[in-house]
Amino acid sequence: MNLNEIIWRNNYQLITIDPDDNNFSDPFYGSAFFLTYKKRIWFITANHVVHPDLFDYCIHRDNQEHPYEYKYFLVNNENSRIKLEELTHLLRFSFFYKHEQGIFSYEDLKNAGINAPSLFKIIDIALCELKNVLPETFLTHRLSDVNENILVKEGLTKLLISSEQFIEPNINDQYFIYGAVKNKYIDEHNFNRCNAMHCNLQYVKEHEEQYMFKNPTAITQDEWQAISGSAVFNQDGKVVGIAVRIYLNSIMAIPSKTILELIDRVIEQNK
Repeated sequence: MNLNEIIWRNNYQLITIDPDDNNFSDPFYGSAFFLTYKKRIWFITANHVVHPDLFDYCIHRDNQEHPYEYKYFLVNNENSRIKLEELTHLLRFSFFYKHEQGIFSYEDLKNAGINAPSLFKIIDIALCELKNVLPETFLTHRLSDVNENILVKEGLTKLLISSEQFIEPNINDQYFIYGAVKNKYIDEHNFNRCNAMHCNLQYVKEHEEQYMFKNPTAITQDEWQAISGSAVFNQDGKVVGIAVRIYLNSIMAIPSKTILELIDRVIEQNK
């Protein structure tokens, strides 16, 4: 399996819908991947993808807590069709805050009676353990280059990333982020997509506990919409982190080691 296949088959498109939006009028698009770690399956994405309007803290409308109120859909890439509203019932996300004294989950703050965590910096990652089997197989849609040469054909089964693929970055490697950005919304079940291939990114440094990568060309926002939550791969198919935001002309990613640290925290809390 070549690098294009590895990246493309591990990227999933996630759509977040407000619970009152029954007509799909304002969906929020992002990316995600599945991770196998400690003999369990985890669903990983950026927190702002699953809580687009509640990114600071999950207080909404009547000042009641609604941290899990959104509806989630994964796109099965056959015919660009949105499927799996069951994700709303299958996924319960954990998310986390950073403080000088350590890392705290939303549940930590809630149990401590903290209702205004302005001193806590949110970590832009959301994860959950998949305890139920997904009711369908997900397939690739076609990935082509600018000359329409097919790099990955449609209909291949999507994959899961293993934690054994996690490594730390270095300045000598090249890095890649693939995904599909929103192009044109057709109706409540179908939309056009524009494939995005960001290649030959260079690792710069660790900045504020995130990895910073430089794009070889100027960053155009439209070419990065819905990339948040994508895994960042090197040329050997290893994963160094999860893309979460653009900072000036750089791409920021949460380190793979942080993902495992947060999963370990969830496991420990649920013993």
